[in-house]
Amino acid sequence: MAGAVCLLGTALGGAVAVWMAGLGGRARAFALVGCVVTAALPPFLVVNSWIDLFGRTGSLQLALPFELYSFTGCAVLLACLFWPVAALLVFGSLRQLNPDLLEADAELRGGSFIRQLLLPQARTAIAQSAGLIFVLALNQFSVPAILQVRIYPEELWLRFNTTFNYREALLLSWPMVVFPLALMGWLARHPIAWPRGLRAWRPTEFRRALGAGMFVGCAALAVLTFAVSLALPLGQLLLSPMTWNRLSDAYAAGGAAAVQSVMIAVVPAVLVVALGWVLSRTRWAAWLWPVFFLPGVLLGIALIFLMNRNGLDWVYSTVLVLFLALSLRYLAPAWYGARLIRQGLDRDLVDAGRLGGATGWQRWLLVDWPQARGELLALGYVIYLLCLWDVETINLIVPAGGETLALRIFNLLHYGHNGEVNALCLLLLLLALLPLAAGAVVARLADTKGGQR
Repeated sequence: MAGAVCLLGTALGGAVAVWMAGLGGRARAFALVGCVVTAALPPFLVVNSWIDLFGRTGSLQLALPFELYSFTGCAVLLACLFWPVAALLVFGSLRQLNPDLLEADAELRGGSFIRQLLLPQARTAIAQSAGLIFVLALNQFSVPAILQVRIYPEELWLRFNTTFNYREALLLSWPMVVFPLALMGWLARHPIAWPRGLRAWRPTEFRRALGAGMFVGCAALAVLTFAVSLALPLGQLLLSPMTWNRLSDAYAAGGAAAVQSVMIAVVPAVLVVALGWVLSRTRWAAWLWPVFFLPGVLLGIALIFLMNRNGLDWVYSTVLVLFLALSLRYLAPAWYGARLIRQGLDRDLVDAGRLGGATGWQRWLLVDWPQARGELLALGYVIYLLCLWDVETINLIVPAGGETLALRIFNLLHYGHNGEVNALCLLLLLLALLPLAAGAVVARLADTKGGQR
């Protein structure tokens, strides 16, 4: 399963990256936003949309027969979730291509251009994308579990649920530990490089070198990929009458879970971004990456083993255990993001603050925060989204009264309540937009006060 998703996701993402490289201005920005939104969609929302369309009683089953509850269906769906990883990494590598190379030989186009320039430039990014997609697909639990496809993390979860044997569960988990460690070791020697301050080529020059046929082919495949992985699930959710008919009932039944979801997402997001910034000067925090790449089910089993003891009930039996689990799971991405943000700070301003005698807190308040505020808030928002629709990590350890909307949707998907699930997914998306709405209100109020002054 992981190998199939790796091949398909990398191919789709590579085609989208080449297409975006030939775009310019607003079209490219719009495509990049589409990649980010696709990557940010909760897996169970996409699964629910596909079940409603291609399930055994789906609306498109007769017109377009497609066995969703199968190895092939699961692989295609997971590829639709993970291709943005390849698209963003490969596009980032292509943006680092020296534009002088495009102008050096006007006859270098088509297949020669791809073999001699594009593939050598993007080779490392393609390998990085393939490794990341492979590990993410290998440790994916919720989608195969919903589609009833037997894969390793699901078998581990079932085995633990039936025997409650911690030792056996941890011993069986070794393949899911080996691959993330191998990926982390390889990425340490081949780090991901982001394009910064580089002179970019003209899109028309890139399209000329690529060739009209190849560019049109990549464009057609990219549009199809966006349609299937982004427009289809969002369109099914927003255009389905069941979504709006059941929305009030879903809110009445899930209002408490919605409040709980926001709290369980906000607190870990704030904690890990703050801790990530503190640790951003260190390198040893890179060893936290396996915790992110491991299945959340395995992290839940480990926390049960460690926390289900006398004297720790005040953590294990409350939402504190969820805060702990999500903070551990997403600390590595927060650390890496904070590290990139710190590297982008203006060193002259940092040195000026240090020479001026500012203490650590004063440097943060007067120098670091004004420069990094926007990026840190964006990083916190990404972690907020990851926590908001996390199911795997909290599935085994959720305390009484701690159910989130994501967990409720995951449980309902097993019983075919499509109308209720659609409404809950829409409610969850509204919660995802809540920080953006709050930020817009705060910015508007600040502008109003500034104008009055």
